[in-house]
Amino acid sequence: MEQDSSPTGFPGENNEETDSNGNDEEKTITTLAFFAFGFILYAIDSLIIAAAQDTLAGNDIPT
Repeated sequence: MEQDSSPTGFPGENNEETDSNGNDEEKTITTLAFFAFGFILYAIDSLIIAAAQDTLAGNDIPT
């Protein structure tokens, strides 16, 4: 039985080939997803605040 040299015991964890191939692409996707979700949350928050202002103002004309 062959022992794995990785400290946690997961096979392929210290494989240089998988680290060099997928690491940069994964960082790029994670960064883009982070900014996309942040933009969506900011837009929804702004929409909710505008709706609350219109509701509290009691006017038929949007502010």
